[in-house]
Amino acid sequence: MESDWTKKLIRVRAEEKSEEEKFWTLNREHDRASYAHGVVQGKLRSSDVYFTFLTQDTDSTHETKVMTLKRAAAMMKGNIESMKAEVRQLFKVAAETLPPPPSAEGGSSMQRSNSASGSHRDPGVVSATEDEAGSDLNPPAVGATTGLPAP
Repeated sequence: MESDWTKKLIRVRAEEKSEEEKFWTLNREHDRASYAHGVVQGKLRSSDVYFTFLTQDTDSTHETKVMTLKRAAAMMKGNIESMKAEVRQLFKVAAETLPPPPSAEGGSSMQRSNSASGSHRDPGVVSATEDEAGSDLNPPAVGATTGLPAP
């Protein structure tokens, strides 16, 4: 009987030893997996924080740029308006200082005969229709290229 008990004890102790080895092996694998999981969580948390800061920085930079562009646009609009007013004033001054074009009835008899016969014209004489169409003093009411009213 003793040998039966001895055999059973040897077998039980061998099983306990193999179970203990399995336990420690699984425990080490669990520790490695737990460590790797913690590292991945830390990287994820760090990445989230980094991209949160990056997004906030990008948003603040964008706000600054938008404000700067709005200011620049407002300043340019003001400059354009002042330049338009200046050009209008220059047109008024030029219209007042230049002599009026010669009338169709006035002028010498030679000019009348040349224009009636259709022969050579004096280059300094501008007809009324030419003056209305192409004079710089009387800009067309509608822009030639834009189709918008002249300022």
